Amino acid sequence: MKKVTMKDVAAAAGVSVAAVSRVMNGSGYVAPDKREAILQAISTVGYRAQRVPPGPQTPLIGLILRSANGLPYFSQLSEALMSEASAKGFNTMLFYCDSVDNDTLLKRLETFQNYNISGLVVGGFGPNALRDDVCMYLRAANVPVVLLERSPECRGVNRVLIDNESGMYTAARYLLDQGHKEIVYLNRDLDSDVEKDRLHGFLRAMQAAPDVKYWVNNGKTSSPRTAFTALEQLKQAHPGITAVLTWGDIYAAGALQYLYQQNLRVPQDVEVVTCGDTLMPYLAPAISSVEVPLREMARTAVAIINDQLADGQKDFVKTVTLEPLFTRRGV
Repeated sequence: MKKVTMKDVAAAAGVSVAAVSRVMNGSGYVAPDKREAILQAISTVGYRAQRVPPGPQTPLIGLILRSANGLPYFSQLSEALMSEASAKGFNTMLFYCDSVDNDTLLKRLETFQNYNISGLVVGGFGPNALRDDVCMYLRAANVPVVLLERSPECRGVNRVLIDNESGMYTAARYLLDQGHKEIVYLNRDLDSDVEKDRLHGFLRAMQAAPDVKYWVNNGKTSSPRTAFTALEQLKQAHPGITAVLTWGDIYAAGALQYLYQQNLRVPQDVEVVTCGDTLMPYLAPAISSVEVPLREMARTAVAIINDQLADGQKDFVKTVTLEPLFTRRGV
């Protein structure tokens, strides 16, 4: 079979070889319509970038993560990824982004073209779908790529997922088993499948308990104040609420602040359970939580990259779903 070259891509796209090179290397300007034509041609002709054979230098994994911005989830995830990569003999290069969307991802991918990376991990992707041009670019990079948790399906890309519905169902079921009859769920706005899956898990548990009253609030921001205000309004309208389940640790912190201000004891007066477990081990009072297994997620992502490089099977795509762990505290 004839080897596909940049010249073939250029001919298929109707552009110069130099334009193809600029797109593949992330160097220089290429008009948007030509860029789209080049990426489409790459996919059509099956071009794979020819990477420089590894020398004595340590192989490099690129990391693209959402900025921590007060969210310990991403700072702990980055630490876990770097630690697991180092244990497997990789260096890492980390880009934090305020928003990991299609445009940002494409820009960072172009930057990584200059560093001869051996693999790529993306975490915190915001939209529910990867654009076709981004998918084509990922597949053409000719390195193993792993999307973490918030990871829309992209043919040819590995994924490590969390069973968020199961985790939230377990947490809600725990509150029911504790005898709570009025429960509120403080969720984040339904802007991704993660939030939707957690809501589905909560509702599935509630539907099996017809004698229980429950309320759901979808917050617009990821701040403690959002949860504080939502719980304040709900508790004033429904003073019989005895249990609060929150989308994440930041919301749990806001709920705890409100309950403390109202001199309500946790868990004696109101029990709080959350998802994430990045802050909860360090707070008082201790509350039960669903742990997102960040270390296992990082270990799995690095193992996928390492195995696919070792086996030369970068086209063999894996999807791994991890189960969250419920930890009971404070009761």
